[in-house]
Amino acid sequence: MKPPSDPSRDRHIDDFDGRVDDFDGRVDDFDGIVFDLDGVLLDSWQLYLGLYRKVFADLVGREFSDAELIGHACTTESGTLSAVLSPSRLDEGFDRLNYWYPRLFDDLAPPYPEAVAALRAAHGRGKKVAIFTGKTRFTAEFSLERIGVADLVDSLSSEDDYDAPKPDPGGLLRILKKLDLEPERTLFIGDQKIDLLAGRGARTATAAALWAVYTTIERNDTHADLVFATARKCLEFFESNSND
Repeated sequence: MKPPSDPSRDRHIDDFDGRVDDFDGRVDDFDGIVFDLDGVLLDSWQLYLGLYRKVFADLVGREFSDAELIGHACTTESGTLSAVLSPSRLDEGFDRLNYWYPRLFDDLAPPYPEAVAALRAAHGRGKKVAIFTGKTRFTAEFSLERIGVADLVDSLSSEDDYDAPKPDPGGLLRILKKLDLEPERTLFIGDQKIDLLAGRGARTATAAALWAVYTTIERNDTHADLVFATARKCLEFFESNSND
């Protein structure tokens, strides 16, 4: 769950071709493609509002407003739980989160179909595909199964797998090591500024995914090597972009 930016900004520019300055990367320049999950493959903001409202109502005994939930939002699920619950109650928090997440998912977390298709296209072109997310392994694996791509993912870095959250690059470095990928031949696609900073920290190429309502990335962000204004643009990159 990530704090929202201003959803009124005009960032869906259909004729923007995805290039930033003189970066001329092509799909064939990359051996590995790393996707963030929330805001890239999943439209999950309403899911997290509903999820934490249920969890905290169960454990604190009252319903939190959207403003309160946004105020407690962190980049990892454990961070958001820790913002409200004492350390002695975190296990209970995770129990309730794992209870409610599957029950709310289908109604509140629709996938972005063209982004999911982009992941499939990357896999179809022989790329190693990975996920770097602030979700726990349970919620990440459930999500990937539910949107039908779990069998296409070669490596998953969830918050259970690294020591510090984004923008720390540790989870991304773990993927590079596990999949034997060179940073300069790896592209990380994220919807938040911390994703771009993590990519820069790991020395990968970075792509800004701007189709989520609550992205915190501006179109001219200098930390992005590529900008995809829409999920369709991302899909087109993997379907037709090559060195031929």
